[in-house]
Amino acid sequence: MNPRTSLVRTVTPHAAAEPAPPMRAPRARPEGGGYDTLPSDPKGLLRLLLRAWWMPVLGVLLAGGAAYAWVSRQPMRYMSSATIQLLDSRLSVGARIDGGGSSAPEQSVRTQVAILRSRPLAGAVVDSQPLGLRVLPQGMPWGMVHEVAVAGNPADGGVLTLAFDGGSWFVTDDSVRYPYDKPITVRGLTLRLDRPPVGVTRGRLLILPRDMAIDRLLSQLVVNEREMTTLIDVRFTADEPQVALQALGALVQAYQRADAATAQLQARRRREFVQQQLETVNAQLSGAERQQGAFRGAQQGFSSDERMATRRAEVSLVEQKQQELRTERQVVSDLRARFESPDPAVRARALLALPGTPVGSAPGVAALFTELSQREVARAEMTSVPRGLPARHPDVQRADQLVEGAKRRLVGAVQAYEEGLLLRLAALDRQRLELSRDLQGSPVVKAQEVLLAQSADALREQAAGLRAEFQRAQVAEAAAVGQVDIVEPPSRVLPLRPPVGRLVVFALGLGALCGVMAAVLREALDRTVKGRHSVERGLRLPLLGTIPRITGTKAATSRWQRRGTPKVSEVGRRRSVALATARDLRSGESEAFRQLRTQLLYGLGGRGKSLLVTSTRPAEGKTSVSVNLAISFAQQRLRVLLIDCDFVAGRLHVLLGANATPGLQQVLSELSSPFGAVQGTLVSGLWLISAGAGGADLIDPAGSQRFRTLLRELTAVYDVVILDSAPLLAVADSVAMSVAADGVLVVTRAGETRIDEADEALRQLDAVNANVLGAVINDVDNRLPRYGEGNYAYRGYYAAVSAGEAGD
Repeated sequence: MNPRTSLVRTVTPHAAAEPAPPMRAPRARPEGGGYDTLPSDPKGLLRLLLRAWWMPVLGVLLAGGAAYAWVSRQPMRYMSSATIQLLDSRLSVGARIDGGGSSAPEQSVRTQVAILRSRPLAGAVVDSQPLGLRVLPQGMPWGMVHEVAVAGNPADGGVLTLAFDGGSWFVTDDSVRYPYDKPITVRGLTLRLDRPPVGVTRGRLLILPRDMAIDRLLSQLVVNEREMTTLIDVRFTADEPQVALQALGALVQAYQRADAATAQLQARRRREFVQQQLETVNAQLSGAERQQGAFRGAQQGFSSDERMATRRAEVSLVEQKQQELRTERQVVSDLRARFESPDPAVRARALLALPGTPVGSAPGVAALFTELSQREVARAEMTSVPRGLPARHPDVQRADQLVEGAKRRLVGAVQAYEEGLLLRLAALDRQRLELSRDLQGSPVVKAQEVLLAQSADALREQAAGLRAEFQRAQVAEAAAVGQVDIVEPPSRVLPLRPPVGRLVVFALGLGALCGVMAAVLREALDRTVKGRHSVERGLRLPLLGTIPRITGTKAATSRWQRRGTPKVSEVGRRRSVALATARDLRSGESEAFRQLRTQLLYGLGGRGKSLLVTSTRPAEGKTSVSVNLAISFAQQRLRVLLIDCDFVAGRLHVLLGANATPGLQQVLSELSSPFGAVQGTLVSGLWLISAGAGGADLIDPAGSQRFRTLLRELTAVYDVVILDSAPLLAVADSVAMSVAADGVLVVTRAGETRIDEADEALRQLDAVNANVLGAVINDVDNRLPRYGEGNYAYRGYYAAVSAGEAGD
């Protein structure tokens, strides 16, 4: 038999056949972690971009078009530039009298850059050049506005709407008319309009607040220092060429004036400092000259010998006085020691000896001694006859206290007198030391005179130098011009055209990047089945096979038509897809189903004979997989029974050319016997039980014991029983039927079946302990090659065999 011809023959359902190898136990579902839909290898990313190529292209087109449109709408801007050189202060006109000079240090250059960008300097420019910086004409020619000045500082600015006619102009909300070519002040704004504009009847003057105008100026100002030089480049950009030129000119001039004023202030301070130092030195010189004159006058009264003799006589006199005071101090010290003796008799003798000593003649001591004597006499009168008061009498005790107090004061007076002697001795010692030094310094009198003369000469020389420095400071103050030199003043304006090319290229790159990011985001959000990774990691199921796209015929014969079936062309296409395995044994589709059959027979293990084929939702190809898988089993010389368990949209009888009734519903309703509902098909070894018609609302076929009994009876007769059930999430029957079947095969559609929906369907099967054998991917739309999977090598092999190109 030609292998390309259909294997179609008619046999009875009870014909003898070889026993089928038993189905093995299903492989355990692998444990899986989280499922990442994004590829992790460069090839996967490249395939992702090839799949979504239109997204980067769309991003490039949109971004490039938007960038070009935006650049085209941008107004022309103008830039003026100037170059400033900084000089050291020693290079100023006044300071060149000293000669020499050096470049300004780098820190000074940075300081000057900061000054150029300071708000006070920008405020001075805004105040001096308000037109274009603070006052902005809109809808009228800039060249007709002159001599603009703004009085005050309105916080919120303002807008003046002007109207023009041939002879005058006026503010729209005011009736006063103003002539042309004459300065006019209107609401704090002074301006002069030189002529009526041509073709313009209205215009506006936008007055910005001063702070806003300063911010606007600083945002348009660029100040850069040149490395390793003292040059500073200043650039200013504006919407009008005359504004760019005038504003930058005003800025550099204001900066130069400010720097000159600062230099002049420093020169004045330097002159004042030198003047103060000169006055101080002159005063010191006058004092030195007076000292020198006094010294010379003192030397004219005595000669050196006479002066030395006088000093020696004075030293002898001082030494004599010192000796006398030391003797007197010795007497007083001895007397004070007796006063402090614990023996009363010694103290009494000391008191009796006191009047005969030099200390007794002292006025204070003599008075205290007299007072003590009187106290003692009074006390003695109290204790003697006739009164004879006892020692414990209060008056006697009071008298004793007075006597003791007088004694203590007397002793203190003696001690004070002794201390006075010590002070006089110390004064005489100092006087003698000074006289001795004077005698020793007599040989150096001449040297002192020389030192006074040298000091005076040094002060005269210092005063002369300060007078010369003062003259130079006066010259520098008069000629101070600062350290700023305008090397290149602003003299020309350059138009700045928007960089269309660079902006568009940047926008194209940004658009491509956004498109790539959108493609990656779309891929990350796409939770559909894309291949083995999706099934094994996303659904935690083994992948049993991948079915390539099946190409059906475009026409069908009239014998396949049934009443109520779809039109002929659609029925023919579906039948061609369903019978692809029987149509060509050496096609890629047939080989894919044979591989799936091999997986089910030998790779899974177990002894089951019934297989339920289901899917998540409709249009995922479960019916085509059921029919072709059944045909593949039949080609193995097995007795295969295909049961249509889709009571809602069952169409196996249409695809296999059988009758709609009797079917499964009639068998479960006991309106027909099981084998009475079995129909032969065009495929040898394959029988069919259709879904039947009517009565579906009267029974619960999926959960009935009758269904389980029927399935056991059929598996006892047929080698393989395949149940084509309804989608799991569409009808609840499939979940109930899965319990009765020996195994469940889940069909997914590449790029259509969502992982979360398929996972929910598997959760329902797990809830009833269904034996899920694995999943199969139905690549109806040929999407797997785009995901890097579905490499159907057997297609090329069979094509080469057909062309006679394959070798051994």
